[in-house]
Amino acid sequence: MKYAELDLASFLKPVTRYEARRFVSATPGVRGAFLKGPLFRGKGTRVFIWYGLPEKADAGRRVPGIVLIHGGLGTAYAPWVKKWVDHGFAAVAVDQFCAIPKTDGSYGNMKPPRRHRFSGPVAEERFDHLDEPLTDQWGYHSIAAVMLANTFLRDLPEVDENKVGVTGISWGGYAAAVAAGVDPRYAFAMVVYGCGGCDTLALSDGKAKAKREKFCRLWDPNRFLPDAKMPILWTVGTNDFAFDVANWNHSSKLAQNSFRALRTDFPHGQYEGEDPAELFSFARAVVDGKPYTRFDDATLKVKNLILSCRVLPAGNIDRCEVVATRATGRWNDRFFRASEAQYDPGTGIVKGKLPSDWTAAYLAAYDDRNLLHTSEVAIRKNAGRCRSPRRQK
Repeated sequence: MKYAELDLASFLKPVTRYEARRFVSATPGVRGAFLKGPLFRGKGTRVFIWYGLPEKADAGRRVPGIVLIHGGLGTAYAPWVKKWVDHGFAAVAVDQFCAIPKTDGSYGNMKPPRRHRFSGPVAEERFDHLDEPLTDQWGYHSIAAVMLANTFLRDLPEVDENKVGVTGISWGGYAAAVAAGVDPRYAFAMVVYGCGGCDTLALSDGKAKAKREKFCRLWDPNRFLPDAKMPILWTVGTNDFAFDVANWNHSSKLAQNSFRALRTDFPHGQYEGEDPAELFSFARAVVDGKPYTRFDDATLKVKNLILSCRVLPAGNIDRCEVVATRATGRWNDRFFRASEAQYDPGTGIVKGKLPSDWTAAYLAAYDDRNLLHTSEVAIRKNAGRCRSPRRQK
């Protein structure tokens, strides 16, 4: 395994599980546990998980699985597990912040995270301890937590270890992108909001430049994404205050097998990040060995104010759009306007007219299930400085 300095191979071995007696899920069929984590400053840690299985799953009828990673104000949530169980997946929600959830597993704002006597590093101090040994930093413990959850899930006799994926929301999207690069066991990954570029993202606002740059060198998804070979679905909004379009676009191009669903108005949150229909359809298509609609990045071009790209449909294409902005400045302040684009079923080419003063644009195709599929974003050179947004209050 690569990244030998991190000793990630130790997280591929069978995991020690501990009971979590105080944690009784209010969500039927979901159970809590602790997993033995890595050492932190010489002391043992434990990672909290909620997990569940479809009722009909057994060793003779194994099911696919998915690892669920929460965002910056969250933790492991039991209802999120149940949502995927209801779609036929075994699921494990992991706390990547070295903390614990509410004892009933319910939703809620977990800032600051609830720590326990086996906690690892404080996640909110991720930029502040970058001179400590790598294995004492939050970036390492986040990777460890997610890999341990993956190992735990795929070792269950009811789970098909060749059909386990990962998804994460916001900081969980960051972690899912890292996981895709460092853990080749995944069959697929789905990154909601997250991406790399932590030295320029709004998430690093207020941190000294030297700290942002060092965190980026050590733990940024862009360091690991070129090694990600599994299919990855990326979804975010053009209006996102935390993960801007330019950084998101760059990260999706670093991975070897990217699919995209870029929305013009996508609220940023745990509930919203769980719900896009594309997530469930993409995961099901991959584990069932079926194709999924995508744009061919190599064919994207702009000529005479026409943006064009070939779409590789897995089903019927219902309608297409070209989505463009004339604005410059901070990405989440830019208004993107959609207009009709033409689709040629014979060639697969989608093309749409751009305004003369366009600064960024992409193509969108909706299939007959109203699922969204988008191209990479074309960003015009010399169209004004492209900066990440400031975090909104």
